[in-house]
Amino acid sequence: MYSDDVASVTSSDNEQVENDSIRRALRRSALLRSASSRHGSSAVNRSGASSPTSSSSNSIQSAETDSDIDMDEVAEADGVEPDKDAPVHQLPSELLTVIFTMLPERRDVHSCLLVSKTWFMSCVDLVWFRPHLPKDLTRLQQLLRTLKQPVSSQTVPYSTYIRRLNLTNLTGEMTDELLSGVAVCTRLERLTLANCTALSDASLVPVLQQNSGLQSVDVTNVSHITDATIKALLPSKRRLQGLYATGCANITNAAIVALATECRLLKRIKVNSCPNVEDEAAMALVDNCPQLVELDLHENSALSGSVATEALRKLPNLRELRVGQVTGVNDACFLGFPARPQFDRLRIIDLTACNAITDAAVDRLVTCAPKLRHVVLAKCTRVTDRSIRSLLRLGKSLHYLHLGHCASITDAGIAQLVRACQRIQYIDVANCSQLTDAAVEDLASLTKLRRIGLVKCVNITDAAIYALASRSGFEASLERVHLSYCAGISIPAVLRLVNVCPRLSHLSLTGVTAFLRSDFRQFCREPPPEFTQHHQALFCVFSGDGVKRLRTHLNQLAEADMGYLLGGGGFAGGLGPGIGGGLGGGVGTATLEELIAAQRRVRHIVNEVFPDGRPHGGLDGLGMDGIDPLAQLEHVHHIERVMARLEMERQEGLEQRHQQEQRQLREGFRQADQRQLREGFGQPEIQQPGPPTALPVLPEGGVPVVAQPVAGIPPAAARGLERQTQQYNEALQQLQMLEGRPEVDQQLVAELRRQVEQHGREMGQGE
Repeated sequence: MYSDDVASVTSSDNEQVENDSIRRALRRSALLRSASSRHGSSAVNRSGASSPTSSSSNSIQSAETDSDIDMDEVAEADGVEPDKDAPVHQLPSELLTVIFTMLPERRDVHSCLLVSKTWFMSCVDLVWFRPHLPKDLTRLQQLLRTLKQPVSSQTVPYSTYIRRLNLTNLTGEMTDELLSGVAVCTRLERLTLANCTALSDASLVPVLQQNSGLQSVDVTNVSHITDATIKALLPSKRRLQGLYATGCANITNAAIVALATECRLLKRIKVNSCPNVEDEAAMALVDNCPQLVELDLHENSALSGSVATEALRKLPNLRELRVGQVTGVNDACFLGFPARPQFDRLRIIDLTACNAITDAAVDRLVTCAPKLRHVVLAKCTRVTDRSIRSLLRLGKSLHYLHLGHCASITDAGIAQLVRACQRIQYIDVANCSQLTDAAVEDLASLTKLRRIGLVKCVNITDAAIYALASRSGFEASLERVHLSYCAGISIPAVLRLVNVCPRLSHLSLTGVTAFLRSDFRQFCREPPPEFTQHHQALFCVFSGDGVKRLRTHLNQLAEADMGYLLGGGGFAGGLGPGIGGGLGGGVGTATLEELIAAQRRVRHIVNEVFPDGRPHGGLDGLGMDGIDPLAQLEHVHHIERVMARLEMERQEGLEQRHQQEQRQLREGFRQADQRQLREGFGQPEIQQPGPPTALPVLPEGGVPVVAQPVAGIPPAAARGLERQTQQYNEALQQLQMLEGRPEVDQQLVAELRRQVEQHGREMGQGE
């Protein structure tokens, strides 16, 4: 049907009619806007929303259109009768809706609302299906005022169009009084009220009872609700698939049992941190809801381990099971299953703080669920390297691994893990006290690693940070790095890390002495109010723009005064002010191990800067033999900063040159009329017959250019020449496709041909 409609639109007989129809629609839209501005007050009185001439394009203002204005009067004012037979009016409303969904901005949809009643009816559902409510209470108040108006005074019954309502941007302002205004909506499918802590049963129960088609409800941390709210969901038993009730401490077994008995289509349920939920409620969910794919019972200490066993046994579609901090979970929950694959759909398992879990349970779990992607064993203190060897069988399936507080994990286990599971994207080894720099160096080789947690890994030094910084390329950049309480890292190492990780958005350095300075902490997030005064004093976490500002500040310090980075106890907590201010403010006493490590890094950097063995005098070629070891240390940091800056400039330069080449090559194509280059959407332009213009003549006699290797040209320049040659040949192929086509302006093609041919000659001269 779509191709037939396009054919009718593009036919020569209907082209003029179509253009006239579009022009009339645009003129009517302008008249509607002017009429709306003249009668804005009456429009507000009629539907309770703001005028459509407002600059805002949100859903509330989009609701108020002037489609009640008589379109015949608009047409008469335009002087042209509306042509209802125009092709644009022949499109089915379903097709119009599909077209409007492809508009890039909501303001464009709002403009389409003003064209005609037909377009209004095709757009209104797109605008009101999921109202956009930013962190501004006035927007919600406008919505509620519109909904309170009598239906007879509204253009359409707007309350019936709202299907999804998300109020998480207004968590601090939401009250029972505001939510009560939503009770007029009777066709809600998804209701999200996460962290709206001021709400209670008084407002939630009426809203839930009015909407029997709810599919998902999120009341996370709405702690005042009781069983009454959960039971108000029972009318939605034929549609309800998801309930998220984390932190609802007043919910009891009775409500969950009633929900599980009536709503048997549940697929996802979170009732974690609900202390009153016990085995009776959990078993009711397992027995009555066979389609569950997500079951979260985390931090419900009253549960027994049998819940985990029965969930795995009776829920064939289960993909996510979280039973962390359930003290009853032990080895017996898993060892009773035969040692063969049987939980093929299980992808996520969370056993946080299940201290009774040992290596035997991990081994059996991996055998039964060979496609696990997300494994959490944090605070499972009895887990050792043997569990790591079991996890090796997951291979490329393993993407997320949390081993925090597993103090028995060693460097050897991490080395084996890295060799077998190379697609790990997140790993947390916080408080693994036996890990050293060697383990971090192995983890740094994971090409897909995006997040790493090293909190309180006390053996970590600058060598580990430089290993993480050795990952090159934008795609390999780390995004979140946790280094809190790693006292052995210095400011220069962190400077190198932030410079080579352009995608870094989170960096935690809480308790790192070198960063507890006012000039650094001005870029930190505010500490959580529940932290003690001591922990707030040590809090040092950079997120988002804070990381960018920290990077800028560190580079400014490095350029202004290198010694300042090392002064004030900045390096590993062991280099403070001292020895006469010899190094830009002074480097204090350093241990022998630190000096030896500095000399090793000097030689490592020399090998990177001079891979061919120069300077032939070794360190003496850099003027570093025979000088004080502390001065060598400063040379190390200087060379590292220069290398990092040069690498960033090189990457930026390559990208800029590539973009410039693209712009130059396509300069002529931008001059062409894009409407004429697209088939089927414009009137064909008939050209007078004549001799075809010859195709461009190449220097090689019409044969496409082939880049030949030229001696003495650097590899980067050779690659650039090859890329230009490829782009030139592609441009020639496009010109040949456009040659002789009647719907394309051949004068523009000739001009493009001249530019491409000139570009080819310049390339030949450059060679």
